Amino acid sequence: MVILKALSKREMSGYSIMMHVEEKTGKKPSTGSVYPILEDMLKIQFVSVKRDGRRKLYKLTLLGKKHLEEFMKQKDDMMKNLVNHIRMCACLCSKNGKTRGVLEEMEGKLNSIK
Repeated sequence: MVILKALSKREMSGYSIMMHVEEKTGKKPSTGSVYPILEDMLKIQFVSVKRDGRRKLYKLTLLGKKHLEEFMKQKDDMMKNLVNHIRMCACLCSKNGKTRGVLEEMEGKLNSIK
C-alpha cells in the first residue's frame, strides 16, 4: 500500500519508489522486491507505465485509485472499531486507574495514526 499511496501523489520511477519506501519504513527495499511488485500491479492494472528516456515512470490508474480508496476506508473503519473497543475496555476497567490510564494512552496513540 505504501507504493500505491506514493503513486497517488505523482508519477515515480522505480528508484524513486524505492527511496520513498525507505523514507516511510526506515528500510531500503531491494530492486528484487520492488520491481516484481510493480510488474504485478501492471498485470492487475493498478498502475500504468511510460518511458521517459531510459527511465520507466509508474502512475496509478483509476482502478488502482479505487482499490487504494477502498483499502484506506477499511483501514479507517478498523481503527475506529479498535478505538471503540479500547473505550469499552476503559469503561470496564474504570475502577482500576492504572489500567484505564494505559487504555486511554493507547487510544491517543491510535488516534494519532489516523
